[in-house]
This record gives sequence, C-alpha cells and structure tokens, in this order.
Amino acid sequence: MDHTTIHNASSPARPVGVGDLPSGYLIANRYQVGAELGRGAMGVVYQAVDTLNQRPVVLKLVRHGEDQALLADRFERGTRILLNLDHPSICRAEGCGRAQDFHYVVMRDLPGVSVLDALNARLRFPGTLAARLVASLCDGLAYLHAQTVVHRDVKPGNLILTGPRGAESLVLIDFDLAKHYTPNLADSGRFNRNMVLNRLSTAGCLSGTPIYMSPERLRGEPAGPDSDVYAAGLVLYQMVCGDLPTSGEAHRSVAALLQARAIPVPPPSEWGVSLTPALERVLLKSLSPNRSERYASAVGLARDLRQAIRMRAPTPIPFRLDLSSEQVG
Repeated sequence: MDHTTIHNASSPARPVGVGDLPSGYLIANRYQVGAELGRGAMGVVYQAVDTLNQRPVVLKLVRHGEDQALLADRFERGTRILLNLDHPSICRAEGCGRAQDFHYVVMRDLPGVSVLDALNARLRFPGTLAARLVASLCDGLAYLHAQTVVHRDVKPGNLILTGPRGAESLVLIDFDLAKHYTPNLADSGRFNRNMVLNRLSTAGCLSGTPIYMSPERLRGEPAGPDSDVYAAGLVLYQMVCGDLPTSGEAHRSVAALLQARAIPVPPPSEWGVSLTPALERVLLKSLSPNRSERYASAVGLARDLRQAIRMRAPTPIPFRLDLSSEQVG
C-alpha cells in the first residue's frame, strides 16, 4: 500500500524497558515518545511525534528478546495484517519496524475517546446512536472478514469513538490477536478448556477477552466471523444498558460464564432502558444462546441495525489484499 512505510533501524541506545521510556526518547531516529496512552499483555502504547514531518502519531512497542519471542511473533503477525487494511472503521497503520530493542508499529492519531472510557464515565448511549455506531463497526468487521481475517478481541477498550457530533463513528484498534482463518476448518485459535476451567485469563490459552467471547469460543472452538459479530452484539448491549448482561459470579470462571451464556440475556427493559421493539429484537437476536439463531455475518447485523433505525447503508468499500508487505523488520 502506498501509504505504508517499513523502517529498519538499529540505533544505539541504552537498554530501557518498553514501559519506562522517558518523554523525548527517540525510536528509529524518527519517532519521539510522549505520554503513555495504555498498556496490555502485548506491549505499551505511546503518544508520539513523527519528527520527519512534525505530526502526532500513536506508537505501539513490544520488546524484542528471547523471553518475548511469542509476543513479538504475535505482534508482527497482527502488524502485517493491519498494514494491508484500509477502511474508515479500522485504525490505519502507517509504518512498522524494529529498532533498538523494540518492535514497533506507527498508527494514525485518532481524536476521540475509547468506548470503555465513555462507559467508565457512566455514559449510556441512546439506542439510535448506539445502533448507528455498531453498524459502522460491523462495516469494518465485514471488510475484515472478507479478507479471511478475524480480530478476536472486539471490546469497548479496542473501540475509539471519533468524529464530530452527529457524525460519530467507531474505529477498531489493536490487531495484536488478529489472524487469518480458514472458513469451515479448525485453526490454532483453539485452546485447552481444561487448563482454563477455573480461570478467566491464562497466558497462551485464551486468545482474547473471555467476557466478550461467544459460547463456542469459550468451549474451545476456533474464532470465526460470527465470534467477532457476537462480541459486537455485547458491545451494543453494554453501550445501551451501561453494563454487560453477565457480571459477578459469572465472570469468575469459564465454566460459570458458559453457564450464564446458556440462558437468554436480560432484555434492556430490565435495566430501565427503552428501545424500539425492532431494535430490541436485533439486539437480543445478536446474543441468542443458540448459535443458529444469531447473526452469522457482520453484514447481517449491520443491515438489521440500520433497518431498525431506518438508516441508509453506506456504499461498501472494496477490499484489497496486498501480500507484498509480509516482511516486517
């Protein structure tokens, strides 16, 4: 893709931890580190400045080293995928590489806040707005799935609410767990359920965030498009109700969460939320305990959300898979 640059550098620098970079630290002799924006299992995200053209960017770093080999491999896989994506509902990558002791990816700086931050501020989204936003997310997921890629970690913390009032949209970020899948075939997204039966986070076992996983993924089946769509339904539920349909004891173990997933979710009216009957039907269908009753595709969920709020669908964006960016670093 012509907007993508891949940098390789080995600029000498004193050893420093990926989460302890001082303000002003220079990566690849180009990206000047600023404030830390967040961190997770894969690495640390910083506000940064591209000193080549003096514009703000977002920089994600993972330390390179034998003890971090698995994380670095996953990071590179997610970066390769992200470099090939170009959709308004997906955060755009502008470069990547390996410099000093780090793997890094440079992303567009998005003005806005995460959906998680909005929810933590006790914000409940009006039904029509939430439906419009999740429909835009589903457009991005449909584009992603058309390239046989699944995100595997759709959740409020990985969604940025951006855009002017009245034209807001959701942008999906963090592709560290994204991977290509083969339709109708099992893949390495499986995990050993016995190893995680009494825990909701075990390194190397669960690829994603269990409380946003479909029942099938919790049972150890591989990720597919419908698991991303189920997570989008949970995001919609949380946006309008202010919380997930499960909580407390259900979040203590995979077994408890599976048991909770086996019953229909409480309708929004139990949270004091009034939705139109059409929108409530779409929401409850997206989270049905029965897989055959749920949406199999992001296209289907987006369509029904827009019909429920009588909104016209945008013109689909054609996808383009460019494998020439396979080399990173």
